[in-house]
Amino acid sequence: MSDATKEKRQLKIKTGAVTRLWKEHTLYRNEQNENQAKLDKMRADGEADEWKLKNQVSLPIMSRVQECGRLIALGIRRI
Repeated sequence: MSDATKEKRQLKIKTGAVTRLWKEHTLYRNEQNENQAKLDKMRADGEADEWKLKNQVSLPIMSRVQECGRLIALGIRRI
C-alpha cells in the first residue's frame, strides 16, 4: 500500500474511534441526567431512606463521562 492509502486508513480508524467515544459520552451523560432526576424526585417525595440515597449517589457514571471526554480530546489531538 502507498503512504497515502495507509494514512487514509489510519485517519478513518481514528475518526471512527472518536465517533464511538462521542456516542458513549452522550449515552453516559443522558444516564447521569436520568439518575440525577430520579435522585431529586426521591428526595422531593421523601420516600427514600438513607441507604437508597447513598446507593443512588454512589453510581460511578460521572467518572465514565469524564473519562470519555478525556479520551475524545486525546483522539481529536491525534487526528
